[in-house]
Amino acid sequence: MASSMSSLYKAQFALRLCEYHDKKDLHAYCKTCEKKYCSICIKEDHNQHDWETITDILREKRRSLPVECTKLRTTKLKDLKNEIDRFDRKIQTEDVRFKRNKSVLNSSRKSYIDNINKLFDYKIEVCRQKSEEAIQMYSEERDGLKRVVEHIEIMTTALDKDIKTIPDHDILDMEKEMKDELEKALSYSAYKYVCTTVFVPGVMDVQALENMIGELHSVSVEEMYDIDRNSDALQLVKPVS
Repeated sequence: MASSMSSLYKAQFALRLCEYHDKKDLHAYCKTCEKKYCSICIKEDHNQHDWETITDILREKRRSLPVECTKLRTTKLKDLKNEIDRFDRKIQTEDVRFKRNKSVLNSSRKSYIDNINKLFDYKIEVCRQKSEEAIQMYSEERDGLKRVVEHIEIMTTALDKDIKTIPDHDILDMEKEMKDELEKALSYSAYKYVCTTVFVPGVMDVQALENMIGELHSVSVEEMYDIDRNSDALQLVKPVS
């Protein structure tokens, strides 16, 4: 395991090889040219430079890398780990936010549905009462008209059948009564009464519904949730009403 890790480390941090001299390691660095070279390049192409400006990369790196690694762990890596923690808190925040929103929406949906059901039940009850009143009124009018019609039928039958035997003064009285009853009968009319309200299927105003639901979560995120950047605690803040 250690050997494989060492091989991986060498593969990741291997020095570049020279393209001109049998792929030799570019282990030297010319400070004058600010470039890396192999030992042959230094001897052949940089012999005019002061050798004090050329340092061995490996020796320099062995000295500086531990310091750089320590600094990296205590600064950049620490900051990056803090950023990872912030991501974790963000994930936790979103999870809490979703669960809260789901709870609010489900509760509001139940409340809205209950209120809508109550509204429709109320309208149905009002319609039932009005229809019952109308039915009672029409029934009374119908029964009254039936009595008048039956009375007229009796009188017309009697006049037709017994006209010869009916006394003269009774004939005139019966004629007058028959005309009065007929006039009374003609006063009955099912069309002179206004019927109860008739409902037709309606179309839901989706935009109005969305606006109504939108008011549920119109509170800004800053008002709902506040993450203390100096701690790992997730603080839930009550929405501003």
